Amino acid sequence: FQDGIFSRYVTSERSMSAYDRIVASRFQNGPDRKILTYLLDHPDSSQRDIARALGVVPSVVNSRIRQLYDEGIVAMERLGRTTRIALTDDSVEVIRRIQGVGIRPDQVPVRAPEIPG
Repeated sequence: FQDGIFSRYVTSERSMSAYDRIVASRFQNGPDRKILTYLLDHPDSSQRDIARALGVVPSVVNSRIRQLYDEGIVAMERLGRTTRIALTDDSVEVIRRIQGVGIRPDQVPVRAPEIPG
């Protein structure tokens, strides 16, 4: 699909919707991937929190978050003077599928199951 002047290529699976392909494309993009990964572990963060954690200026985060919001990948909620940002449930599901993992690393059992034989 077209992303501005760039063409993005993602895995061609019949089960992927247009939305899934957009999320997959954003997750392959370096700056967007960092933001999305941060939001997976830190939902309801402010743009300032994200910028500080990633070591970039807030204006960079602002422009990327605006794009992600327009595409329905993140949700924003104004709380007083701060706007909190979180991934939408749909985008979390798509990212987890892309990662091939249905659970977070801290939810993996400590003891591996015994393998017979």
